[in-house]
Parts: sequence; structure tokens; C-alpha cells
Amino acid sequence: MSITRISVYFLTLAICVPTDLNISAINERPLLVPFATFLVLLVWIVLQRGRLVAVHGALGLIWRALILFIAVTVLSALIHPNAAASMAVLGAYVDRFVMLFVLVQIMALDYQLIVRVQHLLASILAVVALLMISNIFGVFGGLQQFTKVAGRLVNRDVSGLGDPNFTALIFNIGLAMALAWFATAESRWRRVMATVVALLLMAGVAKTVSIGGLVGLVVVLVLGFWRIARFASHRRWGVTLLTVGLLAAIVAMAGSFYSLRIQQQIAASEQSVGNFGSSRLNLSIGGLRMIAANPLLGVGLSNVAEYMPQYLLFPIYNPQQGAHDCFISVMAESGIPSFLLLGFVGIMLFKLVVRTQRHLKKTGNRYWYLIGEGTWIALLATLVQALALETQREPTVWLTVALALSLATKVQYDQTLSSRLDLLSS
Repeated sequence: MSITRISVYFLTLAICVPTDLNISAINERPLLVPFATFLVLLVWIVLQRGRLVAVHGALGLIWRALILFIAVTVLSALIHPNAAASMAVLGAYVDRFVMLFVLVQIMALDYQLIVRVQHLLASILAVVALLMISNIFGVFGGLQQFTKVAGRLVNRDVSGLGDPNFTALIFNIGLAMALAWFATAESRWRRVMATVVALLLMAGVAKTVSIGGLVGLVVVLVLGFWRIARFASHRRWGVTLLTVGLLAAIVAMAGSFYSLRIQQQIAASEQSVGNFGSSRLNLSIGGLRMIAANPLLGVGLSNVAEYMPQYLLFPIYNPQQGAHDCFISVMAESGIPSFLLLGFVGIMLFKLVVRTQRHLKKTGNRYWYLIGEGTWIALLATLVQALALETQREPTVWLTVALALSLATKVQYDQTLSSRLDLLSS
């Protein structure tokens, strides 16, 4: 195993590992992920001599738009107060961009890493889900997270991973990878492993009692069965088991969700501050009002929660929160231009992934088509959950984007190489 692969595996582990060192306002792993990113960058420079894979077309536009987005966020961070916190968030953006760039450069040339990182990501998250479900972290580490409601403690244990909604998002991403793993596995024990991983991740999502997590789970499994599992129709036992797991997860989540929301509504009525749903809507409206007042450069990175009470329509239990919406949050913290740039990146990314999948399907490359489907479904689930989460700095999301861009870059590189060989032979 090469040092380059080991460094990439270490970065994947750093992204997935549970830790209670998160900065709760921005959901970061403050030290481990940047250190792992720097390590991969150093290995790439020293061992591969910074070898670049030539890109053009949509890939080139995506990279240029990302650089402009970072430039706009730098400007927003520099002109607003709360400089230390803004620089911490800006550092997170820079770290994610470097991570994305280096991983794409490495995996586009060593494309088996795309598959192995998918499998490793799903496996680590399944282990985390198992530990979370069994409360091992709660027993030995005291890391259980509770929501205090009406003087009670409602268990939404996510074992140090941070917000339960983000934990559900991460597990759904891993689940999409596990479904692709199941469909492409050649041996029985690998199919069994992929099935166990998928079931653990479904149970983990149910444990978080997250509305967005439930919606994301349905998106992943519906699209997974439609676009991935049908290629594994001869493995009916596995598909049946996954279906039973889906139904069990939905039932378990529905029961926990009903109990939790009833208690939250009781707490809201006791304090006369509006219920859960109206609070989320209030935060979104507050974010939109913040954007209207600061359209060009926003209120500054990490300042949205601080300024939110000024823009709310009515008081809520905890007014110093973000907008609970990725799109509103980006516009509120760094302005409409940054959102347009990030939106352009998202549109071009989805168009590129669709084009890549069509090419792989047309050429009959079923294995890589299914691998790409896992990443594609993970991105769709992330997009859906981004309507209720501030996902723009979540490292697992950026790792998923890196997997998608790496596969697209590999396909483009192969096409270019094939065209050159055809030209030489003629």
C-alpha cells in the first residue's frame, strides 16, 4: 500500500471519526481534518511532485467558480467585525477547497481509490452508528447529547458527532455508498458486509430523530432501489433485507419523532415562544430579512447567529441560531454574489455528474456506472437536506463532491487519452 493511499485513508478517517471537539456554531472538526488535509497535500507535492490532471470544459468552470467563491468569502470576512471567528470559518472553507483539489488530483489518476474511499467511508460510519446505537460513547465517554425540553432530557445521542441532523446527513451519504457497494460486490461475504453496513446506517439515521434525516433516508433508498438495486435483482435476499430495514427505520423514527415533537410543543406552549415548526420558519424568514438588509457581502462569516435576533418576526426559545438552510445561510453570511457562485458550482457539478453517468452507461461500463450512482444519490440526498441544514462547510459533503469530480475527471482523462491514441494510429 502506497503512502499516498494511506494519507487519503487517514483523511477519510479524520472526516468520519466521532469527536466532541466540534465548534458547535459551525459544526467543524477543528484540528484533525485540516491536519489530515495538510498531510495529503504534502504527500501529493513530495511523492507525486504536484502532478496536475488537465481539465477543460465544465470541470474548468467549476474550479474557477470555486476560486471566485473563496475570494468573495475572504472579502466578506475582512470587512466585517468578529474577525477571529470569521477567520476560523474562512480557514474551514480554504481547508475544504484544498482537500477537494488534492483528492481529485490523486484519485483521478489512482481511480481505484474512488471505490476504496467509498467503502471506507461507509464502513467507518457504520461502526460509528453501531457505537452510537449501543451507547458505548455515552457509557465510557460521557458524550451523550440531549435536547432539554420542558425540564426533561430527551435522548438524541449522536456520540460526539455534533448536531443530530448533521449526523443523519452523514449517515445517509454513507448509506448511498453502501448501496453501490452492495450492487458491485463480487463475493458473498462482501455483499453480506455491505448489507450489514447499510442496515447499521439506517438504524443510525433513525436514532437521530431528524426530519431532514428521514426525508434524506427515503430519497437514498427510493433512488437506490430504483437505480442501483435493480442491477442486483439476483441477490433478492439482500434487497429484501434492506427493504425490511427501511421499514423498521421509518417506524422507529416515527415513534421517536412523535414523542420528541410532542414534548417540544409542550415546552413551546409553556414558554409562549412558538412551536418547533414555526421557529424553523421564523429563522428562515429572519435569514431572508438579513439578506435584504445586507445583499452584497452579507453580515460576515460566523455572524448570522449573532445578528439573527434582530431579524426574527417573533421571539423563539433559542434566538441565536443560524438559518437552518444552506442557501439562505450562504447569502446571509457572505452575500448574494457568493451564493450565485456556489449555486453555479452546484448546477455545473450536477450536469457534469449526469453527463458522466450517461457516458458510462452508453459505453456499457456497468461497474463504474454503479459506483457513480452511489455518489450521485448521495449528492441528491445532500441537496434535499440542505434545505434544512447549513451544509456548506460539512467535510463529508466536500469528500462526496471530491468523489464525484474524481470520477468525472477520470472519464474525461480517459476520453482525451483515447482520442490522442486514435489520432496517432490514424
